[in-house]
Amino acid sequence: RTGFLAAAILSLLILIVTAFSVRGHVLRDAAKKRLERANMLLNATLANMPHGVCMFGADKRLVLANELYSTMYGLDAKAVTPGTTLPQILELRVASGCSPEDAQKYITGRMAEAFRPDPGYLVDHLKDGRTLAVSRRPMPDGGSVAVHQDITAHLRAEKELEKTKQFLHSIIENIPDMIFVKEAK
Repeated sequence: RTGFLAAAILSLLILIVTAFSVRGHVLRDAAKKRLERANMLLNATLANMPHGVCMFGADKRLVLANELYSTMYGLDAKAVTPGTTLPQILELRVASGCSPEDAQKYITGRMAEAFRPDPGYLVDHLKDGRTLAVSRRPMPDGGSVAVHQDITAHLRAEKELEKTKQFLHSIIENIPDMIFVKEAK
């Protein structure tokens, strides 16, 4: 009778441990599915953004970047992978011709600005004639997130608008003081 009671208690303990183990697996699977979904949503967001996005850790190494970030600087996406340092990426930009004329000043300036504790905004006029704007935000851990936008077309449109405004202003300035409109019959 004592053996039967011990076997029953041991079976009950095994059943409880198994239940907790199964529950742990179910919870881990659910957490894994939530994480996979969050990663899928993040990847879809990055892939469909109309701007280049990059994130660097406090160690000045790339954490993530979308494909447009590589494309807008003429870089091979395989060369811009997590772990690549910011100086390496800046050198790649210079080598691809997607940097301002003074490459050394460009690299020094970007390194000084990239990890400042306050948000930043800068504009780069590239050798290929494009103008890129970079909006940067610091992260709590010392890293940085930056959004890169090609503003070349926007600046051209602003120049055209200014020319049009000047033209209209000159017309208005040169119109005689009095104009009469007469109804034709």
